[in-house]
Amino acid sequence: MSNLSFFEEQGWQVVDVLHTDARPAALEGTDDLTLAPVVQKYLRARHPEGIYRHQKAALQLALSGKPVCLSTGTASGKSLVFQLTALDLLARNPKARVMAIYPMKALSNEQRDRWEKAVEAVGVDATVGRIDGNVPPGIRLNVLERSRVVVFTPDIIHAWLFSNLNAPAVQQFLANTSLVVVDEVHAYNGVFGSNSAFLFRRLQHVLGLLGSRPVWIGASATVAQPADHLSSLFGLPFELIGSEMDTSPRHPLEVVLVDPPAGQGALDAVVHLLDNLANRQKSRFITFVDSRKQVELISSILARAQREADEKAAEEEAEADGGEVTRQWKHVLEGLNILPYRAGYEENDRKFIQEKLAEGTLNGVISTSALELGLDIPHLDTCVLVGVPSSATSLQQRIGRIGRHTAGRVIVINGGDVTDRTVFADPPSFFTRPLAENALYLENRFIQYIHALCLARQGGEHDQALQALRKMSKEFGSAVAWPANFIDLCRSERAGQAPRDLLSMKNEAKERPNYTFPLREVESQFRVERVQGPTTSSLGSLSHAQLMREAYPGAIYYYATLPYRVTRVTVKSHQVQVRREKRYTTRPNRLPDRVFPQLSATGIHQARQYDGLMVVEGNLLVRESINGVIENRGGSEVTYLYPLPRELGFFQDQAFFNRNYFTTGVMLTHPDLAAEGVAAETLAEAVFEAFLLNVPFERGDIGWAADTFRQGRPPAFAEKQPFLVIFDQTYGSLRLSARLLEPDVLAKVLAKAARLAENAPGAAVLMEMARTAWLSAGQCLTLRGEEATPEGVERVILPGSKGLLLRSHEELQVVRVLQTPSGLCYEGIPSSMSGSGATIMPQVLDVAEIPGESQIGYYSPESGEVKPLAAGAEEWARVEVIPAFGSANGFEDELHGDSD
Repeated sequence: MSNLSFFEEQGWQVVDVLHTDARPAALEGTDDLTLAPVVQKYLRARHPEGIYRHQKAALQLALSGKPVCLSTGTASGKSLVFQLTALDLLARNPKARVMAIYPMKALSNEQRDRWEKAVEAVGVDATVGRIDGNVPPGIRLNVLERSRVVVFTPDIIHAWLFSNLNAPAVQQFLANTSLVVVDEVHAYNGVFGSNSAFLFRRLQHVLGLLGSRPVWIGASATVAQPADHLSSLFGLPFELIGSEMDTSPRHPLEVVLVDPPAGQGALDAVVHLLDNLANRQKSRFITFVDSRKQVELISSILARAQREADEKAAEEEAEADGGEVTRQWKHVLEGLNILPYRAGYEENDRKFIQEKLAEGTLNGVISTSALELGLDIPHLDTCVLVGVPSSATSLQQRIGRIGRHTAGRVIVINGGDVTDRTVFADPPSFFTRPLAENALYLENRFIQYIHALCLARQGGEHDQALQALRKMSKEFGSAVAWPANFIDLCRSERAGQAPRDLLSMKNEAKERPNYTFPLREVESQFRVERVQGPTTSSLGSLSHAQLMREAYPGAIYYYATLPYRVTRVTVKSHQVQVRREKRYTTRPNRLPDRVFPQLSATGIHQARQYDGLMVVEGNLLVRESINGVIENRGGSEVTYLYPLPRELGFFQDQAFFNRNYFTTGVMLTHPDLAAEGVAAETLAEAVFEAFLLNVPFERGDIGWAADTFRQGRPPAFAEKQPFLVIFDQTYGSLRLSARLLEPDVLAKVLAKAARLAENAPGAAVLMEMARTAWLSAGQCLTLRGEEATPEGVERVILPGSKGLLLRSHEELQVVRVLQTPSGLCYEGIPSSMSGSGATIMPQVLDVAEIPGESQIGYYSPESGEVKPLAAGAEEWARVEVIPAFGSANGFEDELHGDSD
């Protein structure tokens, strides 16, 4: 299949060409399956020679009523298992209902069509419906009433279905639910996965109260510790059917690893390659990149070139015919043969792209990981990877989009990061990437409280389900396997005794926690809008983290290949206003992240000391800051520093545009980091890269920085002592970065980081830290003690100091503390109103302390006075001894890459 002439002609370097072998199918008979006669007849007609071994094994378990999950490769026929199980239940029981849950709206659209075809082919009397965020609320109950199979997203179950448990149609459907299908189980990760783990348990709880005991079937790509992931996600005893039982066929793949031409911009090189694939080689390809911005920029350049070529051809044709060009496009993407795909598109735009993908007429699509999931795109023969995926799970999902019916080709472009350099130095390691480690942190108090509010508050889901049965109970109990502390939190909420630190969430949620707190993000989304006179067009949505990369004040934001200028960002209302702009590109002028550790007995989770190396996991506040826009116009760059002059036509009146968020992280400090000439940021980045090479979390889930302690905690570390930090980039944290404290992870990560940073200023310090972690015994430490807070007073931030508004995450300059009829409040100036003379009055509970920066005091209700808080006594105590990780020889082998 090789066609390497393009690379040779254009100056690319072919590093290696790898191959995977084909595998023939192995089938097993189906006569011994106990299916309803009409379903057995369908199966014999559809698969007369039998089905794959993993399909049969999973079917046998599901038909016996056991929870089962298939963790096999892409295109291995997992959907046949849950479709046959559903059809069997529907054929046997006229009242049976099926919930089919898919993690994305894009999947639910396509899968609804597949379910309809299966039901129609068998002849079962059943209507298939779909309910997700794009289905109008006014018709959703009607969908439930008339459908026996309903395709849901988790989001709609959380926000709408469970907010309408008092509706008879909802109660009837849930009471008769006989099967719950959860596809793409590996996608339930991070914040979304952690929220969904509670949602699936809430679903079990409500179904149980209504008398339903359904069969559960899951389907997943191959992940690390799949049994553990299933247990964490569902709390059910799933039987696992893994890849060792997979007998589906595989077609051979050719994998070409290439370095782009020297002296040519990476973006230009990728565009040139894709243009060649589409227009000269006539390939049908899918390209994966790792950011939404890359998707838009690459597709925008290709779209512009195609539009210009099409217009020229149309003009020539019209001139030859003696007429005029009259072409009108109904959609901005219509007529393009290469389309973009990513999360955050509006429904009509996403639907247009999906329809074009399904037609099979496109030359190519450029996507983020959004197309890793099971959308079926016919007739693809080439997969282009811009960079090596971080895990084998992601790799298999991406290259699994091709070679489904014939041999396929994979082109891997060296993106230059540490993972790429490591793999390109050892090409066979491309196939031995570590499996993804799905991270669910079910003890996160923020996440737990969201679901305690939904389920157990007075009038919540528990009460609504009981009311359907005409029962009531003041006590809260559940037969579901909940994470630790959740039941206690539910009972506290039910008794009106929610913890003080969670009251701001309760106040924000009021009686609508299902809508206030979505599954995908703890933080609210920003909406992008273009206003033209009386018309407002919606141009997608972004998280706050994405906003800092794509749509900060003055940025050029690309949407569906078109450029827009961000004219204003209103943080309080989460709105981004844009106007059309020329095809410039921008990047933020980012300042180094600042990190504020909470160095107190309650703020430190774990601490380890290995001689001079101190490693501490604790609560942090991270501040990302942008102080301007760097704009590229052709070959020249222009920098606009904030605040922006109004004559530019885009607005930012503050010197900085910030994102503040609370999280957790692991800090590493050593006295030698304070030496002159040490490039602490470079060393921190090396630790970050090494961490991801050892623990394959998604790159966007973990951050890194270097900073100095604003408070000392002798003798462990002193004020102003530098530290390196790896932290969770999710608000509230999932404590992913805590893996760094595991002795084998810490030693190997620091050794690899020392290798990566061997030429950096201060590399000897990192080498010493690595050697210490590898060879020295350590101590587990704990910080004991509390601040001396008098009784009968309220802890407050002192006037003249700063806090953080929890709803907008803006800094608040505190002017005074005062008692009001609504409670104890601050009068203060948020950063967005600085210089205006205006103030706001948030409640004290709605303003958080900034660790190490906020000056703390107390307010006396009796006197109305505010006084500074005296420092309390704290001391480090040794908890246990940690043995040395390894030997000197082992350390040398690790440094030279000779260890396993």
